[in-house]
Amino acid sequence: MNATKLGKIRNQLAALRRSPQGARALENLARKLGRKPVKRGKEPMWENTNFGLYPLAIPHHWGRDLSIGVKISSLAQLEDEILSLG
Repeated sequence: MNATKLGKIRNQLAALRRSPQGARALENLARKLGRKPVKRGKEPMWENTNFGLYPLAIPHHWGRDLSIGVKISSLAQLEDEILSLG
């Protein structure tokens, strides 16, 4: 992944922090970072096997926005992944 793509992903992450989000927006960001959905556990899990990072749970809440805590912790984990890539 080159610096231009990482810059665009950083901008997208910053925009996600400023507004309420559903699960799809976080899933799209996770997919751009190379995470893939895996079947395990109760909630949908996203895993990046290339770097051995912790799996990320992004719950679906029937189209509603994610709670503040879930959004903040998911975005923090994705931001750590961006920092490890760049």
